[in-house]
Amino acid sequence: MKVSCEEATKLCTIAQYGRLSIVESLKLNYHLFVCKVCGRFSKQNKMLTKCIDEHIKYTEKKYSTLSEKEKEVMSEEIKRGL
Repeated sequence: MKVSCEEATKLCTIAQYGRLSIVESLKLNYHLFVCKVCGRFSKQNKMLTKCIDEHIKYTEKKYSTLSEKEKEVMSEEIKRGL
C-alpha cells in the first residue's frame, strides 16, 4: 500500500481530472495524510490548475469574436454615427 513521493505526485496530477481507481485513490490519500510535503504539492498543484483555468476563461472571454448579429448592429451604429 506504500506509495513513493514520485508516484504520489503523478497520482495527484491524475486525480485532478478524476481518473484514479479506488485503490489508487486510497493509496494517494494515505500518502498525503502521512507526507506533508506531498500534501503541500497537491494543494499547490490544485491552485495552479485553478489559476490556469481562470486565465483561460478570461482570455477566451476577452478575445471572443462577435456574432454576425452583433457585427450587423455595430455596423449600423457606426453608419448612424457618421
